[in-house]
Amino acid sequence: TRFVRTQMQGAGLAEAQMQGAVLREAQMQGAVLMGVQMQGVTTYMDNSASFEERIRNQIGQEGNLTGVTFEGGLSQDELDSIVADFPNKKGRKTLRKKLMPHIDKQPSNEIPQGIDAAIDTYVEEDAKKWIAEYNEAMSSVPKKDAN
Repeated sequence: TRFVRTQMQGAGLAEAQMQGAVLREAQMQGAVLMGVQMQGVTTYMDNSASFEERIRNQIGQEGNLTGVTFEGGLSQDELDSIVADFPNKKGRKTLRKKLMPHIDKQPSNEIPQGIDAAIDTYVEEDAKKWIAEYNEAMSSVPKKDAN
């Protein structure tokens, strides 16, 4: 999965399976990251590499989150823009409250303290399991028509 310049501020990502994801310039301020699996996450993008190749290439490697903003890095105008299209008033208010502490602070690529996200290295056995799970999930996705 590739997330390029994706705005995930305040997103509920608890227990998400993000192994091998490309998080290039992703914005995750205030995102709920409890139990997120982020092993093998990178911030570079090789469009020719498949999920399997990305996972295998990251075996034993530490995740790279240098291109992901977890804290700070928001202006008041950016916050207003993020919440402007939120579908309901209560949701806008909740998201605004969650993101206010990030206004006018230096951006940080460090996962906030107290977050139980797995970003450590993994072994070939883990990679095989994730690849099998990915292939099984993708087998039910309709294929694009070649015409």
